[in-house]
Amino acid sequence: MNCMGCFRSATVAALFSASSYAGEIIKFTSLDPAHPYNVSGELLLPPKVTGPVPAMVVIHGSGGKDERTEYFADELPKHGVAALVVDYKTGIFRIPSDRPPNDTFIAATYAALKLLESRSEIIADKVGVMGFSLGGQQTLSATLPAFKNMWLGENAPKFRLHVAFYPGCKFYARKLNPNTHIEVPIQVFWGTSDTYGDGEFCPKLKEQLASTSTGELDFVPFDGAHHGFDGSKIGHFTDPAAINKDGYIQGGPGYRDQARRQALEFIEKNMK
Repeated sequence: MNCMGCFRSATVAALFSASSYAGEIIKFTSLDPAHPYNVSGELLLPPKVTGPVPAMVVIHGSGGKDERTEYFADELPKHGVAALVVDYKTGIFRIPSDRPPNDTFIAATYAALKLLESRSEIIADKVGVMGFSLGGQQTLSATLPAFKNMWLGENAPKFRLHVAFYPGCKFYARKLNPNTHIEVPIQVFWGTSDTYGDGEFCPKLKEQLASTSTGELDFVPFDGAHHGFDGSKIGHFTDPAAINKDGYIQGGPGYRDQARRQALEFIEKNMK
């Protein structure tokens, strides 16, 4: 039974209520022999379903799993979508300054896709990916056919959709070229005051993608919002990827609620 219709029956109260499901912890290894990260994921399945369901890989930022990943770990199963919430931080890095290059995690992201496609509980061609900051960069990079072909093969299934929160658009834009052809739906949320430059580079990226992509492009700006606008943390930190290495994060409930609602709607539409 495909439970995507559960989205339509959810009330607004249920959409934002707190609930927890016990998940299965799965350990797996990156597909890259040069960076064989031993990572893990918590697989949370919808309750009371009798057949395979769609799934989303959920990737945290440099701070690790927190209330942002926990929200979707709770909400996606309520709406008939399994969530594999990965942990790329434990045993790999501690803080942004000792974080490995983002692209070294791509092979782990494809290992997560391969893992879900092998599970009988999951519809193999309905696996998407979403992430925050570092996870948002992973989410965008996973749209590139070159990465998928490298780690899974040209004929292997790809991610069905991509939902990126403040992903550092300039880093992804550097990987595009006029011959890049992208067919999958992409949703990007960013703040105009982001210390990683998303206010400047995300609008440019949308224009760039418009000439290379045939998939839906849903770019959502939040005026005055900062990095991590959907979280609860506030403060400065050192990050080599930020402008002048000065990262700043500031959450806000108004931005948070809108982005979460739109993300769930985008996932529903593209999992049909």
